[in-house]
Amino acid sequence: MIPKNAGRTALATALLAALYVTISAPAVLAQSDPLANCKYYTKTQQDFEQGLDHCRAAIKLYPEDPEARFWGAYCLAETGKWDEAWESFSWLIERKESKDKKTRKHAKMADDQALYYYQRHFNRGLELVEGEQYEEAFGEFDGATRVYPPKAEADRTRGSTP
Repeated sequence: MIPKNAGRTALATALLAALYVTISAPAVLAQSDPLANCKYYTKTQQDFEQGLDHCRAAIKLYPEDPEARFWGAYCLAETGKWDEAWESFSWLIERKESKDKKTRKHAKMADDQALYYYQRHFNRGLELVEGEQYEEAFGEFDGATRVYPPKAEADRTRGSTP
């Protein structure tokens, strides 16, 4: 004999399973997209170490995408990968005059962010020079120069550090 509520239980189980698949499908799709993960770890979580591989993959998969370039460069800079960060920052900065609004927006953001990193490391280098911590200062000036190579000021100061 089949209990009266057996049909309801089976229906409820089927509905819950369908709901689970519906809810989890976007999460599964997002997990497979390196750009979505790069933005999530970099922009939302500020967990740059977790985002690093995703951001590198996003730049590789979407080399012409200004978002991939910006968020990838941001993450790379935050993890001290200055040369790689500059590759993407400069790619964007070179496109400041693009006809594409999204590209122009990210080019401006890239220029501002690269200058921010440059200034942060340059100022830290000056503080270290004042404290006669020359080896550490050299490292900061090197980071400043590598994250924004066109800025010669850090190079000149680094060169005058004993």
